[in-house]
Amino acid sequence: MRSYKIVLSGYYGFNNLGDEALLGAISQGLNDRWPQLELVVLSHRPETTAGQHQVRAVNRWSLPAVIKELKNADLLISGGGSLFQDVTGNKSLYYYLAIVELAHWLGVPTLIYGQGFGPVLRPYNRRFVAAVLNRVDYITVRDSESAQDLRQLGIKRPPLEVVVDPVLGHQPTETERAAGLQLLTSLGWQSGQPTLGLSLRPWLGLEHDWPALVTLTRYWLGQGGQIVLLPMQYPGDWQVLERLRQELAGSGPVWLPPSYSLDQAIGIYAWLDLVCGMRLHALIFGALWHKPLLGISYDPKVERFIADVGQVMLGSSGHLQAEPLIENLQMVWQKRDTFGTALKERLPLLSNLARRPAQLAFQILSNGEFS
Repeated sequence: MRSYKIVLSGYYGFNNLGDEALLGAISQGLNDRWPQLELVVLSHRPETTAGQHQVRAVNRWSLPAVIKELKNADLLISGGGSLFQDVTGNKSLYYYLAIVELAHWLGVPTLIYGQGFGPVLRPYNRRFVAAVLNRVDYITVRDSESAQDLRQLGIKRPPLEVVVDPVLGHQPTETERAAGLQLLTSLGWQSGQPTLGLSLRPWLGLEHDWPALVTLTRYWLGQGGQIVLLPMQYPGDWQVLERLRQELAGSGPVWLPPSYSLDQAIGIYAWLDLVCGMRLHALIFGALWHKPLLGISYDPKVERFIADVGQVMLGSSGHLQAEPLIENLQMVWQKRDTFGTALKERLPLLSNLARRPAQLAFQILSNGEFS
């Protein structure tokens, strides 16, 4: 089997554990098919990315470096994550579209890999996205709503397929499990005591929601539980969670890791009883270990995932109320075995879907028929 070179574009090197998990899952899926694959990642911190993932990485902001890598690449992969959206501004949208367009100019095939699409709100941006994505070779998205949005945008030429988030293809390991236990033990966590994992991020409506979240967490602690706070991006998530930890001082055991590796981050979830959170990949990490999930939506992707895996939404950011939060928490705790079993039964199908884009990449590279 000949060696191939793939350039991977995404939100890599920004100290976001969800995106680093995406890189790990995509890399694993591709290397399982081609052990001799050369994968080059466009990264904000290329040295860190190369060291953490055992890949070659270049500075994503260096146009000469990007052109050099794309010139002799066999394929560009764009994804995963939610790269094509303008809610956070135009700059990131234009960056990711420019990389795709550059590959087109250089004659490099492009695969959109398990992305969530949108929202793209500005009319000019919608036309720009449609023009660029209609020239790629294949599009895979992580939910049916993203596919519908793309069709409404006018994406007609490339094949469009619904898969799932690539991280759902990750197979948790005993190494991760042990790393998570070691970290939790070092913090003072007690095995056998009911544990709620909580992932929060900075969000609009924080001050409105704060009293309800404090009431919810105090309720859990008052029932004899303990809480592990789960930052997914530093420093933003950690700052919100540190504020909560300080507010809960004296109410019960609350643990906040100062920092952790990807192995530790995934492994921690093996030891939780429930996972409650805003970050999509915090919820996915919990799903990998079949832990009951309670979602807090700040973005449609959270609601879409929770619905897909048959779990429970606590509410939407900016609209949280203490009483419904506690009622849902009580219900999920009482039916935790049912919710865990639902995930265990659902995960094999999702895992297969998560690996589908890697199969498509192979077909593009070998000029095979899509099937």
